[in-house]
Amino acid sequence: MPPQLPGALATQFLAAIKPVIERGVSADQIAELIAVMGDWQERIPRLTRERDAARQERECLLDTLADQGGIHVVKNERDCDCVSWTCAERFETRQDFNEYCEIVERNAEGPVSISIVAVRELEHFEAEERDHVMEAFEDGRGTAVIL
Repeated sequence: MPPQLPGALATQFLAAIKPVIERGVSADQIAELIAVMGDWQERIPRLTRERDAARQERECLLDTLADQGGIHVVKNERDCDCVSWTCAERFETRQDFNEYCEIVERNAEGPVSISIVAVRELEHFEAEERDHVMEAFEDGRGTAVIL
């Protein structure tokens, strides 16, 4: 027998499932949905605690790095025109780093990754920019871009 749902959740579930019942979905399929919802009722608090602990650990790490000379990162980004670039940045505080991440996320036109790196990894770092469409055209592939 599937687990019982709390009152408010059961009411919401029944309201949402009514059109499904009217279409002839079996009782076994509905019971399966209820069981899945019950599992999530137990998982959500645990996942929330784990997320909060990971966030706190990340903030502690960033504060430690800032205190030891700054937060050094490498950003890889590609825009909607298939131009990609890599650059390095340094931040004095966790707040500066978080603001930067928010701005990058808000303005991203394609995939972006920001990696925290050690200072020694930046010793021989060179910023790079590539226009993949132009490279494909120059290589004789005017109709396809391979990334």
